[in-house]
Amino acid sequence: MNNALLKMNLIYSVLFLFFYSTELFPSPIEGSSEESVAIIHQQLNSQQTVSASKLNLEGANLEGFNLNKADFSGANLKNAKLGKVKARKANFKNADLSGADFTDAIVDGAVFKGAKLLGIKYEGCSAKGSLLTDLISLSRQLQHETKRDELLQSANAINLKGNQTFEELHATIHEALQVASTQNQEAIRIDFSKITSFHYRKEDEPQPISNALLKDLIKEFLDFLKTPYFNKGIVEVVPFYENHTILVRLINSQNLFQSHRFKKPPSQRPMLDLHGKVPLSIKQGKIDSFIKSSYASKFAEVEIITGRGLHNPHGKMGILWKWCKNILLSEQYKIFIESIETINKNGGWNITLKPD
Repeated sequence: MNNALLKMNLIYSVLFLFFYSTELFPSPIEGSSEESVAIIHQQLNSQQTVSASKLNLEGANLEGFNLNKADFSGANLKNAKLGKVKARKANFKNADLSGADFTDAIVDGAVFKGAKLLGIKYEGCSAKGSLLTDLISLSRQLQHETKRDELLQSANAINLKGNQTFEELHATIHEALQVASTQNQEAIRIDFSKITSFHYRKEDEPQPISNALLKDLIKEFLDFLKTPYFNKGIVEVVPFYENHTILVRLINSQNLFQSHRFKKPPSQRPMLDLHGKVPLSIKQGKIDSFIKSSYASKFAEVEIITGRGLHNPHGKMGILWKWCKNILLSEQYKIFIESIETINKNGGWNITLKPD
């Protein structure tokens, strides 16, 4: 009888814990801040170190909580009440702390790298060994964040709309950057929010845009705008994923994005095709030989074809495309390569070689 009762209690306990955990642990940045605070209460009651990475805690009241060594990396803590908390060595990396109140808090040794700190209050806060102690660095960061917010509101927008291909988006953004540079604009906003469907190539079926696909698209263009081709014209690119926007800060000079490097038509450019099932080490050797021999032969431009990633989700460029990009941007080729640009049609890279 006792054994049966113990088994029933055990089953009920497991079911209760399963239901409790599924209710209290929502996916990152989803659910209300009340649910996220409930998670923290549960962890504290269980004497666990708080793990709140990427949770939505906007406006949450955490005053007086013991948050030593807590992990709030990437969390939404906008306008959160954190007065008198003990958060020694807590991790606030990449968290949004805009407007958060740290009055009389103890955050000695806490990490604030990459966190948004605009509008925070920290009167009476003990912050030894953290960014909040270095008032000069903090002041500079707050000024930088203020400038970003001002530019986000005032900068001219590139409104990308309707059904778009990667090639069309690239051409639109490139043209807008060129116009902005000739007009000495300080920044422009690239707004992806009005795109209704997307396909990587014209022959693909358009796919309805989703939040996940839109975020992937922004990440891809964010990565593309950091390639050497744009280095002479762009100061900084900043994603605002919640607004589906990229802020591009520009150098105030004219004609920085003119395509004056292309001296030969595509039919006359050397081309290396990396298709084929051979080890990456062999393909890397081919890339090395191709770049160095083309440079020695004084070609202005060359092409490397990798394929378009036909079997990837949404038709995205494949692993070989990204691997090739990393090779071309590595330190060993900086003396040969001036810039690289993606080739959407065949999937690959157009490479501009440095002059002698």
